[in-house]
Amino acid sequence: MVLLSAFVQIPGGILVRCGVSARRKRVDPICTSNFRNTGSDLEAPFTLDAGSDEDYSQEDVDSILANAGFTVAKQKPKKAVEPESGKKPKIARNRSVTNKDIIQFEREGHVACRDLLLEEQVEDLREKTLKVFEDRLLESYQQKCSVLGLGTPGTLAEAKESLETVDNDKIPFLQLFNLRKMNPSLLIPEQLAQAAATLLGSKRLRVYQDSIFVKRGGDGPTLWHSDLNMAPLDTNRFVTAWIPLHPVTEELAPLCFATGSHTDFSGCYWKGRQFLREEDLSSRYQVQSYSPLKIGDVTFHHGWTLHGTDGMDLTCDPRIAWTVSFFCEESTRLLPERFWSDIPTEDRMSYQRWIKEVKTSKPLNHPDLEVVFPVPKKKMG
Repeated sequence: MVLLSAFVQIPGGILVRCGVSARRKRVDPICTSNFRNTGSDLEAPFTLDAGSDEDYSQEDVDSILANAGFTVAKQKPKKAVEPESGKKPKIARNRSVTNKDIIQFEREGHVACRDLLLEEQVEDLREKTLKVFEDRLLESYQQKCSVLGLGTPGTLAEAKESLETVDNDKIPFLQLFNLRKMNPSLLIPEQLAQAAATLLGSKRLRVYQDSIFVKRGGDGPTLWHSDLNMAPLDTNRFVTAWIPLHPVTEELAPLCFATGSHTDFSGCYWKGRQFLREEDLSSRYQVQSYSPLKIGDVTFHHGWTLHGTDGMDLTCDPRIAWTVSFFCEESTRLLPERFWSDIPTEDRMSYQRWIKEVKTSKPLNHPDLEVVFPVPKKKMG
């Protein structure tokens, strides 16, 4: 049985993409109420039969659908991108979020969108994020020293010396928050914001923070945690995009996700934060990673999805990733700080610039939490 596809215009002007398999006797009616209009392509089951075992070409399918009273819209082939003289041609291979991605995200709490970004986009992100990280390397080391209770060293040499006194397992990575505020030319790719909005089913999206994570050879594991557990937001509509800035294999500690943990209320309800400190969750959840990840691949995880990483072997090169967290605009700020006073120091640093300027239980309307979807003109990459 061969599965074919066609774009079909149904009454009401709605364009849907249909999978067509030869050997059934009729064209099933389409129920548009079953579809969720999220901006991605809509998919519908569509079957037919011509009373034989022969396979059908796309032209045959189009003809049968047309005879059944449907208007078949032809897909326009992508134009080849002509390379400029002496430059490597751009590969137009990025894609949109599909219904399958949406269903997986909602059910499992995570999804990998392969080839979401172009190689050129990732190369640009890598160059700009690493430049900021290198310029502020001392700040990143000071942040880690502060979290570990080592004070705030005044020089990079002092900071490195302080961290050498700590077991490697206690240092999961070096991190820097909100690089886009330090380099205005670092723009969030349009496809990234569109994908996040589609996964959340949101008409208007803000960015919570962006971060660079540099996991060095010898760094320890990243313990299980969920992002919303450490953010002062009253919402359930939050997603983080994890963008590897180079190919990531299993040896380079890709993110691991506890499938379905974003809907598991009982763990934290009965055990509190102690539940998040459990090292082995494999008996409770199916643990999944998406390695190998190539340049252009992006993983997304829900704000309540538990995730973490293994440690890195001393012989490994650094693993570098950039993340962007998004939330729906109708979200509000949580109650006064005493209600979430046990949020780790490291995560408190990420929202200190704006937390006192946003009132409790009010919308998070602040310049540091800018709207990124719909895409503002001249603001996206």
